[in-house]
Amino acid sequence: MIEPMTSRSPRSQSPKPRTPAPVAPDPGPSDLRGKVALVTGGAKRVGRAIALSLARAGIDVAITCRQSRDEADQVVRDIEALGRRALSIEVDLAKPTAAKVIRRAWSKKFDRLDALVNNASIFEPTPLRSMSIQAFERNMAINARAPLLLIQEFTAELAQHHQPRDPDRKSTRLNSSHSSVSRMPSSA
Repeated sequence: MIEPMTSRSPRSQSPKPRTPAPVAPDPGPSDLRGKVALVTGGAKRVGRAIALSLARAGIDVAITCRQSRDEADQVVRDIEALGRRALSIEVDLAKPTAAKVIRRAWSKKFDRLDALVNNASIFEPTPLRSMSIQAFERNMAINARAPLLLIQEFTAELAQHHQPRDPDRKSTRLNSSHSSVSRMPSSA
């Protein structure tokens, strides 16, 4: 005979509320002065907003663009108007040499890198049936290979200045559909 569930049955009890994990406070602007960020695709839309937000927080910012030179120059002026150092680097992230090109230009102005925001992407709506191998390869080059090569290129700089709040954490990543922030630990 199967007995009906009673209010004492474990299944009918409401779960105990979980205690949220403690959240470390975000550093204030004074803690961020002198830090440097690189934002790919920083001339327009989300990348521009990220670059300007970082500058408002006291961070010097380098941005990349492919064709948006005028917009990139305006972002640089806006960042400098906030009292921060800024640099615009024109580069095609589809090229395998892009990370090296960015490093050469970046190193002329900056000697540290605290945050890498892989924001640049392409999103060309193409039905899978009609997507050419060239379109697929370009998407993968910009959306996957370029962030990987940039992380590899700047791992030493990112690790040098990263002070993890959680010593067991191996990396910190902020992802959206078109951007990610990567920081490597000092033990990388």
